[in-house]
Amino acid sequence: LAIARKLSGILQQAGAQVIMTRNEDKDVPLAARPALATKHNADLFVSVHVDWWKSAATSGSTAYYHWSDESSRALAHSIINRIRQVSGIPSKGALSDGVLYAGGLAVLRRSTVPAVLVEVGYLSNPRDRSNIMSDQWRTRVAQAIFEGIRGYAQAELPAPPAAAAHQHRALQGRLVPAEGGDRLRGLRRGGADRPRAGGRRRR
Repeated sequence: LAIARKLSGILQQAGAQVIMTRNEDKDVPLAARPALATKHNADLFVSVHVDWWKSAATSGSTAYYHWSDESSRALAHSIINRIRQVSGIPSKGALSDGVLYAGGLAVLRRSTVPAVLVEVGYLSNPRDRSNIMSDQWRTRVAQAIFEGIRGYAQAELPAPPAAAAHQHRALQGRLVPAEGGDRLRGLRRGGADRPRAGGRRRR
């Protein structure tokens, strides 16, 4: 939630309208999270989490997108590449949620707009946990997520791994907008509109 609040503030300063699925430490049903983004006609859905695994050796950050959705994949690559530059912990890259579950992640599967779930690190890993508990680190990661969102809105997409290079070439230099038209101009160069970003965001 701390990263989410920082990210919300940065986005609002840039002219975006942010819809938070929660502002306090309480659980929100899975179906209600993307539904809130749909209700408010959000342009993007970004869900920020911390991970946990039984092995303390597991470390790193990941950005998940639903199956092979091209817009969400482009957003995931844009965000995770910025996080990689500032986090100081390993990056697992942008991955399809199909690697986790056959049906993907519920919050991504039910989204009607480009959607990404970001796992910033593992609380079960001592190094990751030390970073996650640092306010300065959380600020850097929040700024990196913002830069990833802005890069996506401006179609400044970083080069993905070779396996996805053909999709990157198709997307480079243009934005694949959400259904209903491009409402991300507030984060484009010189834009004045106020885009809406929705998503569950945890520490």
